[in-house]
Amino acid sequence: MARKEVSVTRKGGFNQQNAMEITRLASGFRSLITLETSGKKINAKSLMGVLTLGDAGKKVVVAASGADEQSALEAIASYLAG
Repeated sequence: MARKEVSVTRKGGFNQQNAMEITRLASGFRSLITLETSGKKINAKSLMGVLTLGDAGKKVVVAASGADEQSALEAIASYLAG
Protein backbone atom coordinates (compact mmCIF):
# COMPACT_ATOMS: atom_id res chain seq x y z
CA MET A 1 0.00 0.00 0.00
CA ALA A 2 1.28 3.45 -0.95
CA ARG A 3 0.31 6.53 1.09
CA LYS A 4 0.94 10.24 0.72
CA GLU A 5 -0.23 13.28 2.69
CA VAL A 6 -1.35 16.15 0.46
CA SER A 7 -2.51 19.70 1.16
CA VAL A 8 -5.64 20.32 -0.89
CA THR A 9 -4.89 23.57 -2.71
CA ARG A 10 -7.15 23.10 -5.75
CA LYS A 11 -9.66 25.95 -5.97
CA GLY A 12 -13.07 24.76 -4.83
CA GLY A 13 -11.70 21.93 -2.70
CA PHE A 14 -14.10 19.00 -2.91
CA ASN A 15 -16.91 20.84 -4.73
CA GLN A 16 -19.07 18.95 -7.21
CA GLN A 17 -16.89 19.60 -10.27
CA ASN A 18 -13.68 18.60 -8.50
CA ALA A 19 -15.32 15.58 -6.87
CA MET A 20 -16.47 14.38 -10.29
CA GLU A 21 -12.94 14.74 -11.67
CA ILE A 22 -11.41 12.92 -8.68
CA THR A 23 -13.80 9.99 -9.09
CA ARG A 24 -13.18 9.94 -12.86
CA LEU A 25 -9.42 9.84 -12.29
CA ALA A 26 -9.70 7.19 -9.57
CA SER A 27 -11.99 5.01 -11.67
CA GLY A 28 -9.29 4.80 -14.32
CA PHE A 29 -7.12 2.71 -12.00
CA ARG A 30 -7.57 -0.87 -10.83
CA SER A 31 -6.23 -0.11 -7.34
CA LEU A 32 -8.38 0.63 -4.32
CA ILE A 33 -7.89 4.35 -3.65
CA THR A 34 -8.98 6.02 -0.42
CA LEU A 35 -8.94 9.59 0.87
CA GLU A 36 -8.64 10.15 4.62
CA THR A 37 -9.17 13.40 6.54
CA SER A 38 -10.74 14.54 9.79
CA GLY A 39 -11.45 10.99 10.88
CA LYS A 40 -13.20 10.10 7.60
CA LYS A 41 -11.98 7.48 5.16
CA ILE A 42 -13.77 7.27 1.83
CA ASN A 43 -13.40 5.41 -1.45
CA ALA A 44 -12.09 7.89 -4.05
CA LYS A 45 -14.26 6.17 -6.68
CA SER A 46 -17.43 7.20 -4.80
CA LEU A 47 -18.78 10.59 -5.83
CA MET A 48 -20.97 10.87 -2.74
CA GLY A 49 -18.04 9.96 -0.53
CA VAL A 50 -15.74 12.56 -2.08
CA LEU A 51 -18.43 15.24 -1.76
CA THR A 52 -18.56 14.65 2.02
CA LEU A 53 -14.95 15.75 2.48
CA GLY A 54 -15.71 19.49 2.46
CA ASP A 55 -13.59 22.58 1.85
CA ALA A 56 -10.10 23.12 0.45
CA GLY A 57 -7.14 23.74 2.72
CA LYS A 58 -7.29 20.38 4.44
CA LYS A 59 -4.55 17.85 4.65
CA VAL A 60 -5.66 14.61 3.05
CA VAL A 61 -3.97 11.22 3.09
CA VAL A 62 -4.25 9.55 -0.28
CA ALA A 63 -3.76 5.79 -0.08
CA ALA A 64 -3.73 3.26 -2.89
CA SER A 65 -3.44 -0.50 -2.89
CA GLY A 66 -3.14 -2.64 -5.99
CA ALA A 67 -1.21 -3.29 -9.17
CA ASP A 68 -1.12 0.36 -10.28
CA GLU A 69 -1.04 1.95 -6.82
CA GLN A 70 1.93 4.26 -7.41
CA SER A 71 0.45 5.74 -10.59
CA ALA A 72 -2.95 6.12 -8.93
CA LEU A 73 -1.45 7.80 -5.88
CA GLU A 74 0.51 10.31 -7.96
CA ALA A 75 -2.45 11.14 -10.23
CA ILE A 76 -4.84 11.86 -7.35
CA ALA A 77 -2.25 13.70 -5.25
CA SER A 78 -1.26 15.85 -8.21
CA TYR A 79 -4.88 16.76 -8.93
CA LEU A 80 -5.59 17.73 -5.31
CA ALA A 81 -2.46 19.87 -5.09
CA GLY A 82 -3.13 21.59 -8.43
